[in-house]
Amino acid sequence: MLAQIEEVATVKPCRLNMGGTVAAIPQRRISLETCRHFGVTVEYSATGEIIKHYYPYYKVDTNEVAAAKVREVKTKNFYTTGNSTGVGFFGQNQCKTNRYLTITEGELDALAVYEMSGQKWDVVSLRAGAANAAKEIKEQLEWIEGYETVVLCFDNDKAGDAALEQVKDLFSPNKLKIVKLPLKDASDMLMANRVKDFTQSWWNAKTYRPDGIVAGVDTWDTLVEKRKVKSTSYPWDGLNRLTRGHRPYELVTITSGSGMGKSQFIREIEYDLLKRCRGNIGVLALEEDLARTTLGIMSVSANRPLHLEEDTPVEHLRPYWEDTLGTGRYYLFDHWGSTSADNLLSRVRRSGPPEYRCVFSGVG
Repeated sequence: MLAQIEEVATVKPCRLNMGGTVAAIPQRRISLETCRHFGVTVEYSATGEIIKHYYPYYKVDTNEVAAAKVREVKTKNFYTTGNSTGVGFFGQNQCKTNRYLTITEGELDALAVYEMSGQKWDVVSLRAGAANAAKEIKEQLEWIEGYETVVLCFDNDKAGDAALEQVKDLFSPNKLKIVKLPLKDASDMLMANRVKDFTQSWWNAKTYRPDGIVAGVDTWDTLVEKRKVKSTSYPWDGLNRLTRGHRPYELVTITSGSGMGKSQFIREIEYDLLKRCRGNIGVLALEEDLARTTLGIMSVSANRPLHLEEDTPVEHLRPYWEDTLGTGRYYLFDHWGSTSADNLLSRVRRSGPPEYRCVFSGVG
């Protein structure tokens, strides 16, 4: 018997029961033509209301109806009659082309996709929903691979996402496209009369490629965006000739022996950015306390080593503080002697890239 596809699904006797008559399903905006294409029938109550849907499943080798899934409209329960051994996807026997194949999670979604696509392209659905997606697709993979393009249109929920993860690498390269819908599923899109949105999502679905694999044809936008990044010059012409300045999102490492002026070199860059750029400046100085960092920055403004002038009256330092730290554009890291990697990374993340022009770290 077919596997259960919802928690509310039940199992009833195995004798095939494909009752009802072929008719439209107005409550789902499904036309008579679509139901006739799939062989779907409906059963009416004494008052003329549709109370059941019957979805036929055909044996792959004989093309005969072997099983039927029955949906009770009021309770939304499903049960299966007949023998599902050797049957394919719902709708598989009606597929006639080899260009586009759309695979959905459920029968109503398959009907909705066929309806919204103008009844033009082949559509099938899984027998037992997202949980059984990998098993069913593997069973029919040879047949699926006969199509030029396969489009997965699973539900926009956790179960659908999990199913996509299980099956997306089963297909040959450049064959698979994945549709992401703004609503839960294709049936909801049709019910909301968002046919245009669905059609756009279907046609705009990009060809799936494993993580890290990028087609050369998709690199143009990246190239254009990269060229928008402008370099910021250093305060020294000679270094600019060698490096053409520094750029956002690049890491510049300054190395030299101990006491040779690495920290001072960075302070000069910080002060130059303060004067020429509008962004804020984040400073992580890991080899000195907050007061020493402050005096070092002020020394660039004063053009003399204020940290060595211990006798300088504090009021004389005020103009240099106002010219640098007092602008409100410097942000310092007071590490209190704690410089663990996790602690540092946490502070850098919290600083937020949009606010800071540059973050310099003095290490070693």
